[in-house]
Amino acid sequence: MTRMMYCPICAAEVRQNSMNFGCASGRSLSARLGYSLQRAVQLVAPSAQPPREVELSPYLSCPNCTVELEEYDERVRRLECPACGLRMSTEDQLELMEDKPHHPDPKEDA
Repeated sequence: MTRMMYCPICAAEVRQNSMNFGCASGRSLSARLGYSLQRAVQLVAPSAQPPREVELSPYLSCPNCTVELEEYDERVRRLECPACGLRMSTEDQLELMEDKPHHPDPKEDA
C-alpha cells in the first residue's frame, strides 16, 4: 500500500500515476525523484500530525509530515526532518532546489 506523500516545495499532495509523479499544485517530479521520496517516506513512521497548509516552503519540507527540514551534517548540506527522522539525499535536495523557482505558487491558484 502506498502512503500519502507531500511535495517538499509546497506541501501539496504528491500523486503517482503509473511511473509519473506530480504535485497537486501542477508540477511534475522526475520518476527518479518520485521513487526516491517514496522510499524515504516508507522508511519512517507515518505522520500523526496533519500536514501544514499548502504554500511554498521557505526551503524544503518533509514529504512525510511537512515539517521544515533541517541540516544534520555540517560539512555537506544534508537534510533531516526533526519531527519524523526522514533524511533526504543530497541528489534529491539539489533536484528540488533547481525546480523550486519554476514551481507554481499554490496561493496564486486560490
